[in-house]
Amino acid sequence: MTKTSPGPENLVARSAGFTDLDEYECAIEFAKVIGDLKAGTSSLALDLRQCWVDYSHSAIYIDAAIKHILSSDTTPCQLTIITSVDLGSKESMACLFFQGSIELGCKIGMSPQAIAAKVQEVCLEKNILLAIDIFSFDQEDASQEPKIRYNYATK
Repeated sequence: MTKTSPGPENLVARSAGFTDLDEYECAIEFAKVIGDLKAGTSSLALDLRQCWVDYSHSAIYIDAAIKHILSSDTTPCQLTIITSVDLGSKESMACLFFQGSIELGCKIGMSPQAIAAKVQEVCLEKNILLAIDIFSFDQEDASQEPKIRYNYATK
């Protein structure tokens, strides 16, 4: 049986004091905040605009977010990453956020194409709707349409 969720839980990293997500300690603390969100949350939006992000630590909080939404009995689960960083391609963005993700089966050293393909495969397998929404640096309102959206759970 599929249940539906009322809407995404939004976590704005900079409002919670997490702007240096490129630092290990900050990424760990942000992951703890994600893990402490209300149980049963199946839809989560991580707003990382105006934050420093780095591929070497992003999997820490991405894995925490995926574990959290998968703990819900609602399907499909949804994770949206909101950012103003644009590396120019779906594959490059997958490297930035998912390289090293245990939950998504991505290993350090995989090619950008292999990471994007693995994320797609795992999202379809686990019924996760995963997207990266890219906004302009001056676009503060997340209710507006992003300038680019990369979806990782499409057939």
